[in-house]
Amino acid sequence: MKSHLGLGRQNTDFPYSWQELDGSYRIDRPTLLILGGFRTTCPQIANGYAKIFSRFMNLENQSGIDVVSAYYRNFTPGTLSMQLFTCEQKMADSKRYRQCYREKWNQCCQEENFSPNFISELFLNCFLPLVSQNNGTERLTLTEAKYRMRNLNIVTHSFGGYVVLMIEKMLAEKMTELGYTPSEQKDIQKQMAVVALAPPYGLGLSRSTTLSVASVTGDNLFTEGMAGTFNNFLKSVSTEYLKSDGSPNLALVELSGTESVMGIYTDGNVKNKAGQDEHAIYYFTNQDEVFTKIIRCRLEGCLVNSIKNASSYCDFIDLPRLEDSYVRYGGLDLPSIQRLPDYPERLRFELFKSNMLLPRYNSSRQKNRSLQERIAAYIYE
Repeated sequence: MKSHLGLGRQNTDFPYSWQELDGSYRIDRPTLLILGGFRTTCPQIANGYAKIFSRFMNLENQSGIDVVSAYYRNFTPGTLSMQLFTCEQKMADSKRYRQCYREKWNQCCQEENFSPNFISELFLNCFLPLVSQNNGTERLTLTEAKYRMRNLNIVTHSFGGYVVLMIEKMLAEKMTELGYTPSEQKDIQKQMAVVALAPPYGLGLSRSTTLSVASVTGDNLFTEGMAGTFNNFLKSVSTEYLKSDGSPNLALVELSGTESVMGIYTDGNVKNKAGQDEHAIYYFTNQDEVFTKIIRCRLEGCLVNSIKNASSYCDFIDLPRLEDSYVRYGGLDLPSIQRLPDYPERLRFELFKSNMLLPRYNSSRQKNRSLQERIAAYIYE
């Protein structure tokens, strides 16, 4: 049975403030789109996410911003699709890589497992119109596509992060088909702002302007369930960031010009996998911690930027940098935010250690290179 997309938005004129949306809905104004975890299979759960973030961002009585939440009808969740995705992106560890390709390839490759139908519907209804016209057959000007994409601000929880990565792949393929140059695609894609909470994938994959946030020591679904090389790296340095009193500490890393990660380090004492407190949505929204304030400031900065661009008759206004968000909108103390020391060199070493990367260097051209040269080749070639 195929899965299908359900969408609704916050509207106080409807019962429970939930207005069901049909296939004609289009993103044409500043929007906060919420993509929940794999259990978001009915309107009630989607509405729960919408209410949480409406309160979190003080949008309950605000006009001018749509708070839209998706749910996944007839969807039977599983981990195979996410495993295959990380394998395909060469970000999974060697054990999971072999598991996907040798033992479960046929099962993974079933279309509804790897790319559920609701993701295609979400792409066609909400994302394709942002980069095309005439029913998706013609491209837009670069300026028009940037303005349309800047309406979109996404917050994901757990499995919702996987949904966004699949959408990004579809966008890249369609923009190439429509004739956008690689430079134009990069410029358009980075206008999509994403805050990914407890994402179940290897970091460093996003094409959008993304902040990924996770409890590195307390969320085994993040560090073990779908461990990519960067996830493992964050976990390997966790002892350096544990406070003596067990309270949360942070490390921020900029992976690229558009992608950052915030690791939350705690004593890691979660009750059990079934009640994983540091993976749950309330962990990121109901506490007065610094990481919660940064999340709120980041979303606020992105939404303010959407409003400015939607009402602008002048030049396009770029998204604020992550630091600008939490300084300008939150007035947070920068010295309290720690950064991973010697990040580039240490990460390169972790990447190089991964067994799945070694075949890349078996050619005669690579054989005589020094270790340092081979690491540099992996990073820059």
